[in-house]
Amino acid sequence: MNLELHTERLQIKPIALDDAAFMLELVNTPGWLRFIGDRNVKDLEGARNYIEGLLANPSIFYHSVFLKDTQEPVGVVTFLKRENEDHPDLGFAFLPQYQGKGVAYEASTSFLEALIKMDSFVYLLGITLADNVNSINLLKRLGFNYLREVKREEETVHYYTYPLPKRD
Repeated sequence: MNLELHTERLQIKPIALDDAAFMLELVNTPGWLRFIGDRNVKDLEGARNYIEGLLANPSIFYHSVFLKDTQEPVGVVTFLKRENEDHPDLGFAFLPQYQGKGVAYEASTSFLEALIKMDSFVYLLGITLADNVNSINLLKRLGFNYLREVKREEETVHYYTYPLPKRD
């Protein structure tokens, strides 16, 4: 899935190896480490390897989000089908300095609208840790509805579902 999207302030395009320095920074932010997990990416080579792994997996679609006017990377939006889930999910992660500025909502809304137009899935999840208040608030703002809570080892995960348009 190669989406290239433009919003008023943002450009969204498939992740590329050129995004390695940005991904190195993003995957080592406190929010990523706490809510997504340590991917053991500690240098540029590790970041390139991480991106290569994403690109090689046909069930994972990461898109980098850039400020349109400066081309500065600010976050990612994702669409992936996890092995242990029946349906794909929408995800997002943004650098801390861009939280609370509306870029996550703007990027996620644009990405979600493009996914819906593709009409290639019948159910869409949003999955987050129960204490990830920012993600929960964004999922709700995007129109996702709480579905269920699942206990996994030492974590509690919340599932949300998106009300996709009815099909004929």
